[in-house]
Amino acid sequence: MPVLKGNKVIAIENVPLGLFLLMRFNQMKPPFNNPAIRRAVMMAINQTDYMEAVVGNKDYYKEAKTFFTPGAPMSTGTGGAGAMQGNLEKAKAMLKEAGYKGEKIILLAPGDQPIAYQQCLITEDLFKRLGMNAELVATEWASFIGRRANRGLAELGGWSCFPTLWSCADTLYPALHPLIRANGGTA
Repeated sequence: MPVLKGNKVIAIENVPLGLFLLMRFNQMKPPFNNPAIRRAVMMAINQTDYMEAVVGNKDYYKEAKTFFTPGAPMSTGTGGAGAMQGNLEKAKAMLKEAGYKGEKIILLAPGDQPIAYQQCLITEDLFKRLGMNAELVATEWASFIGRRANRGLAELGGWSCFPTLWSCADTLYPALHPLIRANGGTA
């Protein structure tokens, strides 16, 4: 961007809809089958850490503690600000209270997808600062997709968590939003 910005014949503009970064937990298996453990992790998340790793220039990103596209009618921000405070000490206390017992966490990372991989590196660091037993498993995209389909125990080829992203066009409204479909195990 700095190189392009110096070129007078190139205009750099923010697009109205960008990317929506998020974290996907395997809620079917320990430790993230415990909602209190998921809430503890969310308490520790500092969105700026992710945005700086992925974008690096605050002129081109904004924090949005919402489940819907920022600025869309459904995007009220209700609940998000309370969940993602970037408070590591409070998150550690919540994790202890939730009963985290050091279960291994397999953090699945698509190593050939730069945005998602950067998110994984930040998440791995976050888990370790929380005192969680995290292992980053980086693969290429095809293997990532195959392993993502295995929702079994992480130690048996499954996974515990992976950061991902969606186009903000897909997260405007509940009818479009792929992450809130209520279709059970195929969701």
